[in-house]
Amino acid sequence: MTIALAIALVLLAAVFAVMARHWRKRIRSLENGNLALNRRLAHLEQALSGLTNGSMNMGGRVVRMETHLRELRDGQDRLTQVSDATQPYGPAIRMVQGGASVEDLITNCNLTRSEAELIHRMHASDREDRAVNGD
Repeated sequence: MTIALAIALVLLAAVFAVMARHWRKRIRSLENGNLALNRRLAHLEQALSGLTNGSMNMGGRVVRMETHLRELRDGQDRLTQVSDATQPYGPAIRMVQGGASVEDLITNCNLTRSEAELIHRMHASDREDRAVNGD
């Protein structure tokens, strides 16, 4: 019986050795997989950080561009107001292009007869050219 017991113990030890070897290989494989996943995670974190920084920079650029656009629009509005104030003949020209007479210009735009006649001569031909050309 002692021989049988000794053989059983040797077989049991062999089974444990095989199982231990198998589990060591499995643990090593899992550790390698874990290392690969950690490297991938670090790479993704770095990429996300770069994207976050880039989007923050882009947001700042958009805000600066919106501010610049607003300033340009305000400047354009001021120029338009100044242009209307410094170009008193604009309304008269538009009236002539709409078909107004010299008398209409004198009455409505407070122009002298010579100013009204000059504007009418210069811009009535534009209206007639457009009528001939079908514009």
